[in-house]
Amino acid sequence: GATNFDKISKMFWHYKDKIAQIKQDIVLPIKKADVNVRNLLSRHKRKINPKFGQLTNSNQQLFKIQNELTQLINDTKGDSLAYHWILNFIAKAVVHQAETEVRVKPESALPLGKLTLYLLVQFPELQELFMARLVKKCPFVIGFTCEIDTEKGRQNMGWKRNNENKWEDNTSYDERMGGILSLFAIITRLQLPQEFITTTSHPFPIALSWHILARICNTPLNLITNTHFVILGSWWDAAAVQFLQAYGNQASKLLILIGEELTSRMAEKKYVGAARLRILLEAWQNNNMESFPEMSP
Repeated sequence: GATNFDKISKMFWHYKDKIAQIKQDIVLPIKKADVNVRNLLSRHKRKINPKFGQLTNSNQQLFKIQNELTQLINDTKGDSLAYHWILNFIAKAVVHQAETEVRVKPESALPLGKLTLYLLVQFPELQELFMARLVKKCPFVIGFTCEIDTEKGRQNMGWKRNNENKWEDNTSYDERMGGILSLFAIITRLQLPQEFITTTSHPFPIALSWHILARICNTPLNLITNTHFVILGSWWDAAAVQFLQAYGNQASKLLILIGEELTSRMAEKKYVGAARLRILLEAWQNNNMESFPEMSP
């Protein structure tokens, strides 16, 4: 069906406004909060920061970190402001891990995604904070695209400036977007943790993966860049196998649409990301589709 880009734009600006609200209602008030609260958060911040880097492909290690983070978050629940501050800090830390670690080691999105999904269902207030952070850094997660030929346009699409105050190069940007999109894709294709299956709905269901693909397919061709193909490739690596299991023939049609038709429409641009997407398509058509290795016990 047709994509309602006005609705996507409203969603984008909702999350941009949410970032401003977080600063106004959570970050700034904590700076003026009671010294005991500030000290508690400072201690927790130092304990939380290394946790994401300690994730491995081991479920045992994952459960250990889950329990430690849950305890640290629960410690702040007596103070609503401190609780929301720590959740916002965790949302930022997860996205940062995706754009630094996952960008160079895509399969590390699996333990990070499992941890994030667990925290999202354990602490529902995290969902809006996390989504705002995702959209700020990588608006592709909601299918938002705008022109990047202006300062504002680049800022809206999550471009960063380097140490010389120049825009980062295309490769750096594409890698960061791919890392964040890999994490998002993983979360959408994961099953809920066992203890939540009967009581909780999935905060980021696989339908959101469908939205990303469909919205990129419907994006005006003059706005499509190499980055769109890079993130489609990242999504494919992270979630295509499970997407096909969820949607069957309809999923196959959408994969052909992005892997064959969209790449053909943009062939004259000779985008590297599009070439890789075609390789992934051919591998699938030759029954050679791969997914990230599952975690060990």
